[in-house]
Amino acid sequence: MRVAPHIRASVTADGILFLDIASGRMFSANAIGAHIWNRLREGWSEADVAREIAGASGVDETHVRRDVSEFTAALTARGFLLPEDLTSPGSRATP
Repeated sequence: MRVAPHIRASVTADGILFLDIASGRMFSANAIGAHIWNRLREGWSEADVAREIAGASGVDETHVRRDVSEFTAALTARGFLLPEDLTSPGSRATP
């Protein structure tokens, strides 16, 4: 996943605030949402993010995976995250 070019995000102690500069829409999430966002931006997989959160919180990993997946899907549906371009250099796709 990659961040859409029209999205700005500001992380605070309380969570994260997203601004879609193309539409002016805003979206907020709690501190766990901010953590997920940061990890995804760093290139972590959803599974690795879930594993880290589950290990740190003691919550069942299956439950955390579902929550991470739902959050990622919400960000993608809003156009905040975009799938990686499979034709870009360094991608795993083969011609």
